[in-house]
Amino acid sequence: MRVSELADRSGVSARSVRHYDRAGLLDSTRRANGYRDFAEQDVARVRVIERLLSSGLTVDDVVTLRPCLTAVGEFTGCPRSRDVLAAHVDRLRRAIARDQRTLLLLRERQRNMTPADRAG
Repeated sequence: MRVSELADRSGVSARSVRHYDRAGLLDSTRRANGYRDFAEQDVARVRVIERLLSSGLTVDDVVTLRPCLTAVGEFTGCPRSRDVLAAHVDRLRRAIARDQRTLLLLRERQRNMTPADRAG
């Protein structure tokens, strides 16, 4: 199938499909006319890529994880997946801690507002 069909069937843009292919996340072949050709299994693979990216992983992370993924997006437990996922969990913990500090600061500032400040 061509880029546009893969994009339509997987719910992403054609630009994303091309980006994933250039990054090595998909295994396209080239037709005689130079167009990329994708297999049926690439629809599921693009959906897995999208789920991983939406979890906050980077394209580089997903490239590293690719050998650790089954066709349906399950991790095989290879060392690469442990390292990448551990680093991602650590980044998320730091981001959550930062956001919690920001939330506390904003709540404190709300409590300290005068009635005139609240009115606007």
